[in-house]
Amino acid sequence: MSITRELVENVRRRVAETPGVLTAQLANEFGASEAEVVTALPLHMRLRARLEAFDDIWGVIENWQDVSLYGNGALSMGCLDHSYGFPALSYTENNIHLQCGDYLHKGMLNPDELGFIWFVSKPLCAAESHSVQFFDKAGEHLLSVYLGRDEKGEIDEKAKQDFEDLRVRHGVKPVPHNRCKGCGNCTCGHGQKKH
Repeated sequence: MSITRELVENVRRRVAETPGVLTAQLANEFGASEAEVVTALPLHMRLRARLEAFDDIWGVIENWQDVSLYGNGALSMGCLDHSYGFPALSYTENNIHLQCGDYLHKGMLNPDELGFIWFVSKPLCAAESHSVQFFDKAGEHLLSVYLGRDEKGEIDEKAKQDFEDLRVRHGVKPVPHNRCKGCGNCTCGHGQKKH
């Protein structure tokens, strides 16, 4: 991944203007991978997770009762009832809403292909939103699991607490601005060796 100062400035400017702008839209707009865009988000909106925590993270989100999924092309091209362990579902393009977390199966993702896991807390459709997002080693989006909402549109409080607990337990603490070594998790988000 290559996080430039220009990308960080552009992403943060656009998010300040339109907080609900989709990271996929920004990736397309700026010619970057979606993982690069997430890395460029303001620090309060994102926290990288340790890859070795995948089993624990997935074990928690499998128990969420209401989730919304956003998947890559493989998920949206009819592979749901075969490759990923889902039952037949109706969905529109890349968005799938599930009323039961029981449909989430560990086999949906191959941990060996994962390059990045991010906890993202960023407004979506002018509402509070939290998700766990999975990317491959090239930074391409694989799957995002968004905390579901009840009939009033409120986020499930238990899932929200689970999400916060996962962030605390498995989040990689960002390094201070002046100590960045190009990891992409510095407080400035530049991921550059010099600032």
